[in-house]
Amino acid sequence: MSDNPFRDRLAELAAPAYRLDGPKFTERVLVPTSAGRDPFTGPAERMSTPGQHKYIADLFNVRDLSAEQRPHYVARLRELSHQLDADSRDRVGTDIEGMTFAQASALIDTLKALPYRKVATAAQADVPAGRYAYIAEDGRTVFVKVDRPTEGQWAGRTFVKLQLSDSYERMPRVIQQAVLRRITDQGIKECAVRYGHELGVCGVCGRSLTNEASREAGIGPKCAAGFGW
Repeated sequence: MSDNPFRDRLAELAAPAYRLDGPKFTERVLVPTSAGRDPFTGPAERMSTPGQHKYIADLFNVRDLSAEQRPHYVARLRELSHQLDADSRDRVGTDIEGMTFAQASALIDTLKALPYRKVATAAQADVPAGRYAYIAEDGRTVFVKVDRPTEGQWAGRTFVKLQLSDSYERMPRVIQQAVLRRITDQGIKECAVRYGHELGVCGVCGRSLTNEASREAGIGPKCAAGFGW
């Protein structure tokens, strides 16, 4: 150490560990599949950022994971995707939140290299705006709201939100498509009526069902007539 503390500090900052182009920030290693380790790995000094988490979640929503051919990568991507979709909400799984900056960067590069997912629109076109209750694979009843704006910049688009009590939360696009397909498979009318029976609210307009006949039908008479039900 010299007699000049400022010179010592400048020398320390010039060291590779502190430079933006040093290994602390740029090291990124994709471990060979034969190693049997997580393919997204890197130094532990710097943790991933919320911005990376959001970008990763968006990439999982739009990229075709089936295009990945490397077995170990396929298994890991499937695992991370399952964490994102586990509760049908747009959040980041704990494994992704716990990644280092370099690990998250490696995952982003891997996802960006995949082609965009081809989204089927048949189910989307079949489900009208309204509220629905469908049965999930684990037997839970899931309540959702489908919006189909007719005016403004979002006209012609279809949006599906998960209902949690009296609030609605945005769902990833790929999950929205899966929900729409499940509704069409289980029956649009049946899911709307189930919503009315479960919550006592019309599945079309969202108004409370107070008439005895409406409660039994699970849908208001005007809405039922409007849909030919």
